[in-house]
Amino acid sequence: MLGLGLSPVSAALRRRRFHPADLFAGGVQGVLLDPSNLSTLFQDAAGTSPAASAGDPVKLVLERSQGLARGAELWAGGAAYLTGSGFTDNGDGSYTHTGNSSGSVRIAGVFTAGTWIEVAAEVSGGSFAVRAGDSGGSFNYFTATASGTFFLKVESLLSDNDLRFVTTDDNATISGISVKVIKGHHVAAPSDAARPTLQASGSLADDAVDDALIVPLTGTYSAYIAAGSSLTAAEAVAMAADYNVLRDDLIGAVVVPDPLSAAQQQQLANYWRVAL
Repeated sequence: MLGLGLSPVSAALRRRRFHPADLFAGGVQGVLLDPSNLSTLFQDAAGTSPAASAGDPVKLVLERSQGLARGAELWAGGAAYLTGSGFTDNGDGSYTHTGNSSGSVRIAGVFTAGTWIEVAAEVSGGSFAVRAGDSGGSFNYFTATASGTFFLKVESLLSDNDLRFVTTDDNATISGISVKVIKGHHVAAPSDAARPTLQASGSLADDAVDDALIVPLTGTYSAYIAAGSSLTAAEAVAMAADYNVLRDDLIGAVVVPDPLSAAQQQQLANYWRVAL
């Protein structure tokens, strides 16, 4: 026992500091942005170029309401289909394309529209267009020219629900494929011109012209945004995957389904060291 009559466990609990992630306990859906965590910031929409230095533009912010948890491996059984022309399954988790006609390696029927996936693959001998979502027209894609990891948002699933690695390059090989959902409602600038800028303080600067970070939530939510020296609230906002959470000198933000109590708002203000 400690001098105050508390067990070590009780004392540790009393000392535990509030964290905004506490607001999402039990799987509450929303958004938690903390740009001071540089591991969540990227200059491009696919997350291949980190934003790590003052002056870097920020296109994608991985939000942390769900702890950036990864789902189960979706490529566990290998490719479900080899379509088009020229692909060979080498039997060791790698696939090689022969000739110059378009062919693809794909899995189908495993995605939900609006989710983000983390894709990793080893690429050699050519490049692959990696497409997630509706191959009939509404899909996100990334051109993989080298081995690495990137992120894609699954868009419309009107005619197809698949992930495809497409190439026309002779002798192009792809292997070591991993596909997992990265949980959360991740936030992005709508264009390269709209990217805010990372500041030395770890906050994001808004040019007050066209910069934006769009929250992809639909429904009624309340936003609490720490920017500059204060915490501001926008409660019971009808959102349609179009809410701009960016404010100049953005320090952090939470978007939650229900309005926060005065005590919870004060906890947020204290956490980000701003005035309520």
